Amino acid sequence: FMTLLLGVLGAVVGGWISSGLFNISLRGFFSPVTWIIAILGGFLVTFLYNKLTHKA
Repeated sequence: FMTLLLGVLGAVVGGWISSGLFNISLRGFFSPVTWIIAILGGFLVTFLYNKLTHKA
């Protein structure tokens, strides 16, 4: 369940970063650019979550 939430949050974060910082327009649900950015955002948020919560 946590992975699902992190993925959704990552998609939102990816969209925010791409539109705000890089001025990339997200054109719709079926656009390949939208999917790539959402997937990369999901990877980023999941990676950061694992790094911040990992116990040595």
